[in-house]
Amino acid sequence: DLVVQCHCGYDIGFPFDPICSPDRVRRVIDAVPGIKLIAAHLGGWRDWRRVRDCLVGQNVYLDTAVLQINVEDADARAILHEHPAERLLFATDAPWTRVEDGVRFVQREQLPAEAERAIFGANAATLFKWKNV
Repeated sequence: DLVVQCHCGYDIGFPFDPICSPDRVRRVIDAVPGIKLIAAHLGGWRDWRRVRDCLVGQNVYLDTAVLQINVEDADARAILHEHPAERLLFATDAPWTRVEDGVRFVQREQLPAEAERAIFGANAATLFKWKNV
């Protein structure tokens, strides 16, 4: 029942080489069937085109932590629609962004109410086996 999370994509401190690329994440989920892996930053900060190519639709959780400057990125926004809602987790990357900004990033996509409920907590409750949430 171990859940693993990794920081994915480019890092502000190391802008020229992705810390954990979507390709690397894909190799892990292919090599370890059934792994419960959370790929932070929608699977690869500032590498969302590769996320769409490698990870969307796969057995991997993606969290919604993106910096406010990236919320206009069409590929980042598309991931919220293309990846299964039951494998999306709310995150904000606080303190770099405000929680309210993270909520707006998800809400502005006008996903079905059930998808929003899942993203904003039901998925995490299921993944971590939280009771009475």
